[in-house]
Amino acid sequence: MAAADPGNRDISRAVAIAANGVGSTLVELKDGSGAVRYLNRSLASLAAIPDQSSIIVPYLRALVEYHLGRAYVMLGRSQEARHSLEHSVPVLADFKKRGIAQGEEAALADRAAQELAKLR
Repeated sequence: MAAADPGNRDISRAVAIAANGVGSTLVELKDGSGAVRYLNRSLASLAAIPDQSSIIVPYLRALVEYHLGRAYVMLGRSQEARHSLEHSVPVLADFKKRGIAQGEEAALADRAAQELAKLR
């Protein structure tokens, strides 16, 4: 595996995606503290991807930050929620504007902006 993927990019990406999936599901189940653990793991895995220029990295990071912001809101940690959403909203809005995010993904950009507006 190391020879085919010397930076373990594929593993880091897979862990980031899986941890985001679990974390976002925990947010939906109203388990904010559990979600925070998985979503922070996802962010750490994203940071370990050597090629940060791939379009998937900022998009996935924005998704994770959105879910993390929602988890922090659940936990009453509004400053951390605002911080996460401030990282998420511009990226998601840009992807929506450029037509990269469509349908449910485009609606996510709007929901993230609404969540952030509540915290300001």
